[in-house]
Amino acid sequence: MRQAEPLIRQADMLSFDLSALRWPDFPGYYPASPYGLTGEEASQLCWYAGHNDQLSSFGLYGYRPCRDEHGLAAFAAATMLWYFIEGFYHRLGETDFQSRRFMRYAIGLPGTPAKLVFYKARRTEKWWLEVESMADSSVKRIVPCSYQDYLHASQGDLPNRWILTQALLG
Repeated sequence: MRQAEPLIRQADMLSFDLSALRWPDFPGYYPASPYGLTGEEASQLCWYAGHNDQLSSFGLYGYRPCRDEHGLAAFAAATMLWYFIEGFYHRLGETDFQSRRFMRYAIGLPGTPAKLVFYKARRTEKWWLEVESMADSSVKRIVPCSYQDYLHASQGDLPNRWILTQALLG
């Protein structure tokens, strides 16, 4: 679940299909599946979504009241929505990477003069990666990443997030 957090932190919109939950945790969906996310996992993802400073749209989809005889699926969806709202009210506005609220880590790439720059929030311990365009050094983007990305980079491996962001920057 922790590896999903940077992906959700980068999202502008999030659509959550309730059929992704397993049947015991969301019995109001047909055809039911014994596999999928637990209610706790889904609630954690919703909290991450609410905590995302740049998220502008969030939706829960797939609830069918006619299939929810005992209201358990409605309860599960309401709980997920509650966790989203809880995350929303705990947003911290962590985007000023030059402030003292962040620690900066620079890692040199073997065999090149290039370096990767990581930022870690002192309070939440969330990580970001600064990606400078190879085509135009004036274009930079700071993307959410994980501690695992930092560890891989410190061992000389380029994180996949860096590669994907380079592709987007052109």
